[in-house]
Amino acid sequence: MSPVPKDFLQGDGTYLVEASAGTGKTYWMVETAVELLLKGSTISKPERLLAVTFTRAATAELKERLRKRLHELRAAPGDFDPRRIDAALAAMDRLPVTTIHGFCKGVLEEFALECGVPVGLDFLEDISAYVDVAVADEWRSLTWEDSPTSEIVLSALMAGDDPRWSPKELRNAALVVRGAIGAQRPARLPSRGNDAAALRTSLQAIAAAFSLERLGDFAQAVEWNKDSSLVEAVDDLAAAVDAINDGRAPMMADLRRWSKEAVLDAANKGAKFKKANLALIAEEPLLLLVSQAVAQFSTSSDALWQDAVLGIVERIERGLQADRAAGFDDMIAMVQRALVGERGAELQRALRDRYDAVLVDEFQDTDWAQWQIFSTAFQGRPLILVGDPKQSIYAFRGADIFAYRKAKETANAAGRVWSLDTNWRSDRGVVDATGALFAAEQPFAVPSEQLAFTPVTAKRQEPYITGDAQASALVMIDAGKDTVAEQEQRIARYIAAEIVRLLRDEAIAYQPNGEAARRINPK
Repeated sequence: MSPVPKDFLQGDGTYLVEASAGTGKTYWMVETAVELLLKGSTISKPERLLAVTFTRAATAELKERLRKRLHELRAAPGDFDPRRIDAALAAMDRLPVTTIHGFCKGVLEEFALECGVPVGLDFLEDISAYVDVAVADEWRSLTWEDSPTSEIVLSALMAGDDPRWSPKELRNAALVVRGAIGAQRPARLPSRGNDAAALRTSLQAIAAAFSLERLGDFAQAVEWNKDSSLVEAVDDLAAAVDAINDGRAPMMADLRRWSKEAVLDAANKGAKFKKANLALIAEEPLLLLVSQAVAQFSTSSDALWQDAVLGIVERIERGLQADRAAGFDDMIAMVQRALVGERGAELQRALRDRYDAVLVDEFQDTDWAQWQIFSTAFQGRPLILVGDPKQSIYAFRGADIFAYRKAKETANAAGRVWSLDTNWRSDRGVVDATGALFAAEQPFAVPSEQLAFTPVTAKRQEPYITGDAQASALVMIDAGKDTVAEQEQRIARYIAAEIVRLLRDEAIAYQPNGEAARRINPK
């Protein structure tokens, strides 16, 4: 991949600059912003350059570094026009440097009519109160004893083998659905009672066919595996049938043991079925009825769980709507829908008329909805994306590798993908060791054509740390066989011990660029 040329900006469209850690990404962004503000005609006014980054802290840093750079140029303008420098400094407080959520909030406030949202929405950073109420209300509706769904939920809870059935897990799943902005949600069940009725019919068929005497004779006649306890489990199935007859939820674990599949497993004699066993099992109709009920329970439970998650999501959104409020995810969803909605073309024109160029930092942390916002709203404007593709796999931060791939394909079609190829932070040993670590044919958990490692060159050739006989650019602390918690503890212990060693060894020195070597001191 080629380094970014000085005059890379050539007209409208998508540009992508890949920047690994330590390659001077923020410095490059500041210099690019300076070029846009002070040279050429791309930006007609300073406030028409939109810069978007991931966090408020990054926003503040970018704006402060840009201000500092402009002050430096005021003192020594070089080939820049002093009048444009003064105009840019005067406009710094109006310069739109913001987060994606801040940008969407501003769009919804200023273009409420075009977005189809109420004027004066209350934007909330924390909607946990709405989530808590929605989860509690949905859980009550699921477990209330008069509900047609309570039998399914209580059976799942008593079985104890499906951890999804808890308020905590339902909440987590609902938040995942809420975070999948722009994704098509499954349809709600037309009636939860339908699945409950189908399960009840299957259970009643078991009760009607059950005979304690016949099942006891069957259990005695079959030659079971040595580790089987089905002879003793006859009474457990009888108790489950009593629960069915009484209209109570049966223990699904007791039913599962008597499904045809489970009985075959318990009588397979080491995978060498005896003909007598097979004949007995084939002749017992109760086993097939139990299998059908177990399958129906699984189907009903899955459908109800999905519907419960969607129910929580709808309760959250109804609560927010009733209070004329919106969370951060809602802001992105509202803008994304508005851009492709009935008045989408009008909103797109308004945003393109507002901004001459857009600079997006940490693009690897954006998701599909955010990419749709940028690519739709600013089609016909320079859209400059900067990010580290290796971090586009961090889903816990909302990253979406497919959104990154689409953006890269769009930029690459016009030959507008480059990289920052020099690491200014680490010395050669660390950079080369990192390159060796990722030199595998497929270094990531996705195919290389989707995400490849691009090596960089270290600006500093000599090590920062001298006099360390134990120095190693790369240390393997764990082979990956332990749990995450165990690995984290081992890493923490290693780092703590390494810090102590570096501070205690008087022979070890640190030599910054252009300075004399000195002892390593804690700060």
